[in-house]
Amino acid sequence: MKSLIATIILCLTLLTACKSEDRVIWSPDGKRAAVLASDGLRVSDDTGTISAPLLVDVQICRWLPDSIHALVVSSKTTTSWEETKNLYSAGERLKILHIAKSIWKAGSATKLTSLDRALVTDALIYLRYKYGLKALQTRLADKRTNDYSITVEILKILDLANKSPQSGVVLWRTTKNVDDVRVSPSGNLAAVSVRDGMTNKIILTSKIIVIPLKVGQPKIAVESLADFPDWSADGKSLFYISYPKVDEKVPLSQLYESKHPWVATLNRREIADANGMILPKFAPTKELAEVLAADSSRVRCLPDGSVVFHAKQCSFPSLKKTDPQVSLFKLLPDGQSLEPILASKGLPSDKMDAFEPNQDGTKISVPGEHGEITVLDMASGTVTTLEKGGDGDLKFIPQWRTNEELCYPARNRENVANGHHADVVLQSLSEPSRRINLSKNWPSTSIEFLNDDEKPADTLKTKATSTKSKRKIMSGAYHRIQTPAGK
Repeated sequence: MKSLIATIILCLTLLTACKSEDRVIWSPDGKRAAVLASDGLRVSDDTGTISAPLLVDVQICRWLPDSIHALVVSSKTTTSWEETKNLYSAGERLKILHIAKSIWKAGSATKLTSLDRALVTDALIYLRYKYGLKALQTRLADKRTNDYSITVEILKILDLANKSPQSGVVLWRTTKNVDDVRVSPSGNLAAVSVRDGMTNKIILTSKIIVIPLKVGQPKIAVESLADFPDWSADGKSLFYISYPKVDEKVPLSQLYESKHPWVATLNRREIADANGMILPKFAPTKELAEVLAADSSRVRCLPDGSVVFHAKQCSFPSLKKTDPQVSLFKLLPDGQSLEPILASKGLPSDKMDAFEPNQDGTKISVPGEHGEITVLDMASGTVTTLEKGGDGDLKFIPQWRTNEELCYPARNRENVANGHHADVVLQSLSEPSRRINLSKNWPSTSIEFLNDDEKPADTLKTKATSTKSKRKIMSGAYHRIQTPAGK
């Protein structure tokens, strides 16, 4: 249906700048699940038997194809310039030194509004390294400069078959915000989405970096504003949505008005050879479809070579003003035909960007902001509701264990005496009566994320508010600046 590309405007979402909402991630063989519990990374089997915490401060976990090893992103805070100086590019170091010079000259880090706020803390740490803490406190008249810190995110491989894994193999460290990681089908490469720039609370740069897991050096695959890619079924290419550079002079509110949408593109870029190894030089980017950005994006490649993504649809010309309709769309394997998935109109629209296809691409799960869990059968168009929405929020994005088994958060309506309002369940789609409560006997310290009353600092931020996207962008942009309480 090539004509749809010319007659339908696809309004994709603006970068949401938030951490992954995956809490329960099943291994490819379906035997175990990595659980990002409230007290650290744990591993559960398909009956709910769960390990002790293996590693704390883990934000992202992705299994490798062997179902034994996993790629994890953990974090640590530091106040040491010696520890972070080699994590910057040459251009970033020059910018930090320039900002540090401006701060020292002005005697303030708050009066220089033109500074790149994402690097102010880095500059303060450099000044403390250069002049010493006492001199810096005197110069800035701020006794709390010793409390500033930078978050370093660490990408490493862990052996999750070992109940007491060692420290793991560290592949990469960065002071940037890691939003997502996608492992290639061969297990040789990882596509890492990072954010590394902000001015006046607007994200200006979000890159996709390809990191070899065996041999080779990291390489930037996408330098323009882009996020949340996926690997093609053959593991050779990345599919992703890219956005134009944001003009910092454009009012933030204007970015969310339907009258001023962004033009974005769905792209494909060849990254690896037939063996899944990184190419010496990436192929040129191929633009596949033009879209209008509106709030967040997700791309998923299916085994048959088609690509599914979340967007909004507007038909023009129109006799009356109508709001764009949220929907799922499929780019067919030929790369020339684009069609809407019509049955997706019956799915929750407020969290459709968290859709997830099963392993063979025959079903797609779509959650809602308030805990709705639905499944779309791609062949029949039937929508099955597994969980109705309620007063609480969505605890984590549903994940498929097999083609017919979905793991998701189900409301604990019968008894909340155990301290949580939802359970992690494994539901069979082919046998609706077969449902396993995996978290029934999990330690209370591990399941705080299932509680509706969890503090905002610890919970996944999926509350529905009119300022959702603005809050995510601003909180994400200031993620690396750790300041003392009360400042």
